Amino acid sequence: MFTNVSLTGAEWLWPAVGLFAVTAVLLVWSYRVRVPQPGLRAACIGLKLLGVALLLLCLLNPATSKPKPGANFLAVVADNSRGLNVSERDAAQSRAQSLRKLLGQADDGWQKSTGEFFQLRRYAFDAHLRQVGDFDELRFDGNASAVHGALRQLAGRFNRQPLAGVLLFTDGIATDAEAASLAKLGAPVYPVLIGRDEVVRDLAIEKFAVNQTPFEDAPVTIEAQVRCVGFAGQEITARLRPLKDEDNSTSPALRESTLRALEARETLKFRFQFNPHARGPLFYEIHVGPKTENGEPEATMENNRRLVALNRGGGPYRVLYVCGRPNWEFKFLRRAQEEDRQLELVGLMRIAKREPRFVFKGRRGEQTNPLERGADQKTTEYDKPVFRRVWPPNWMGEDGLLQADFAHFGSGLKQGFPITAEDLFAYHAVVLDDVEAEFFKPGQMQLLEQFVKERGGGLLMLGGQESFGPGQYTRTTLGKMLPVYLDGETGALTQAKLDLTTEGQLEPWVRVRDNLDDEGKRLAEMPAFKVLNKVRRLKPLAAKLAVARDNAGIEHPALVTQRFGKGRVAVMTIGDVWRWGLRSPEHRTDMEKSWRQMLQWLVADALDRIELALETGGTDLRVAVRDKQFAPEDNARVTLRAVPVGHTTHPRPLSVEPPGESTTTGDTEQYHAAFPAPAPGAWRIEAGITEKGKTQTRQLAMVHDPVAEEFHSFTPNRPLLESIAKKTGGKVIEPENLEAFLKTLPQITQLNTVNIHTPVWHRPTLFLLVLACFVAEWFLRRWKGLP
Repeated sequence: MFTNVSLTGAEWLWPAVGLFAVTAVLLVWSYRVRVPQPGLRAACIGLKLLGVALLLLCLLNPATSKPKPGANFLAVVADNSRGLNVSERDAAQSRAQSLRKLLGQADDGWQKSTGEFFQLRRYAFDAHLRQVGDFDELRFDGNASAVHGALRQLAGRFNRQPLAGVLLFTDGIATDAEAASLAKLGAPVYPVLIGRDEVVRDLAIEKFAVNQTPFEDAPVTIEAQVRCVGFAGQEITARLRPLKDEDNSTSPALRESTLRALEARETLKFRFQFNPHARGPLFYEIHVGPKTENGEPEATMENNRRLVALNRGGGPYRVLYVCGRPNWEFKFLRRAQEEDRQLELVGLMRIAKREPRFVFKGRRGEQTNPLERGADQKTTEYDKPVFRRVWPPNWMGEDGLLQADFAHFGSGLKQGFPITAEDLFAYHAVVLDDVEAEFFKPGQMQLLEQFVKERGGGLLMLGGQESFGPGQYTRTTLGKMLPVYLDGETGALTQAKLDLTTEGQLEPWVRVRDNLDDEGKRLAEMPAFKVLNKVRRLKPLAAKLAVARDNAGIEHPALVTQRFGKGRVAVMTIGDVWRWGLRSPEHRTDMEKSWRQMLQWLVADALDRIELALETGGTDLRVAVRDKQFAPEDNARVTLRAVPVGHTTHPRPLSVEPPGESTTTGDTEQYHAAFPAPAPGAWRIEAGITEKGKTQTRQLAMVHDPVAEEFHSFTPNRPLLESIAKKTGGKVIEPENLEAFLKTLPQITQLNTVNIHTPVWHRPTLFLLVLACFVAEWFLRRWKGLP
């Protein structure tokens, strides 16, 4: 024990010094006459002064303070994850065995000696922290290494407790997110680094990324980053397979790629592109391995496999095409749409403008427009525009009329362009072609603005003689939504060649070819267009993706896009794109592909009335339910359940918290449910929403793969442990220096001490020492025959 002495009567210091000085002067003056011998005189004076000094010390009331044994806690935390079961190069033991040996027994070694000074609290952690009686309980079978989570839990357990420090035995390969602050722990962390950088040969899928684009040749791209150790000169093969729903087996490889590792430590990047024809939640497995085995084992095979969740939801996406006069553009656009099963194109074509009633002359007594005589639909009055509505083929019944499920679309277009939010919001995008501003009734432009801004819909305006400036959109609500300014110079060009900007070449949905060389050749072979609306300039946040170059070489914006609220807006200033498809069958194929990609991009941000999402990196499921005006719906009946895919775990119903009642978030617009997956593997989340007696379903793919995260790397994360130690005032300890460090820990740690006040004059030894001084002085004088 380390004892400290303090003077609790320090206010008597100067009086005691003064009294001692006076006593010293008197003794010197008295003994100078009584004791003639200098040596004897000095001895007598010294003994008396020592006795007086000891008596005066009692005035200062000295007290001793020392750490009370067991008053301070020391947390010993050991990693119990499966990642420690690997063996290092030229090592006779695995990291788990080395850790077990280093920890030793509770009644022996450093645990015993340290326990004499601290109260030891032993813990093991993997996904969670738990207290253990002895480290013999470690099994090294945890599927995670929640280093930061373990420290956060320790902070809660030792809140306002005298925690002297934390000994953290781990390799530092954490699988959880870094803690925002470790200040609440209130004690230094001393990480003991387990493992070295040298490991046996191993292949590991460190991470992967999934990218879905509207580009038809590569709608889904999966990039996997594979770390290779000890495979220099060998070929590594990566395979992508669909995961079957009924069992844990996989189908034959969908894609396969082979790369050669050139160095002993190298990271290879594999890239897979494919077009899954199925929709909904899909699961795939990436597996890597050497192309030819040489018999030498890997550190582990558990990191050679990763599961990929892919949500190919959505659709059908409905696009409303509105044109001011019949033209060829709709013909080619509809043919292009027919190749995409997820797009449904509804055409609203005006075949005659609103005219005064007296202009028309029909049959005697006829009150309707003769232009619609013989049509299947009801005819309109003379003073109203004449529309032709074209429905997707799958909407029509055998009798040539709209099926009952789609009848509301027919009623929504009965008066022309939709006049209510419910009717317009049933679509995901709107295309305006050669329609003037006067086409819209009061309030319809504001409705279209709300459609893009709040519903997340897409808006595309095509060029024409009544579009943009010539269509009088300059100072209208719709004109303010466009990504180009319409005031100033306007007009039309009669000869223009299309070309992509640098920004446009980087957008997959703008290109038609998969490489820039072929794309350049395609653009050079495209015909010149003869209808193009000139616009003055772009708005600040707009992106110019394509330009039209006239005969003088001057570039004019052709394709411009921008974000608008939750949706997106685009303009194509060319009004005769159909000329592209007339040159040759190959050009027609390219044009149709370009149209499909543009429509797919246009509907990409459109919200669904029901959306199911999983919070990134968490277990919080969120369900957003909206009414027909896309306002949040908080009284729907929502049910959730988790269905295992490829493993035998039973489906689990989930408890749903209504908006505003979540215990973990203050969200007042979404339903919440927590799903900590009980078993690793693929899970399909199914949501059922019942509203007004009708039930709709949504599905979501998710993967719980903690083993992959645990084994993604075997290199000890020293920088992470050094960062934790620095933030808490500790330091990283090497295993061989552990015992030496623990011997110095009581001196370098802020300890909880108990002050024990013991007056010096209560101790017999003090008075015996004083008495000995006075008796010795008396004996010397008597021995020399002095008075």
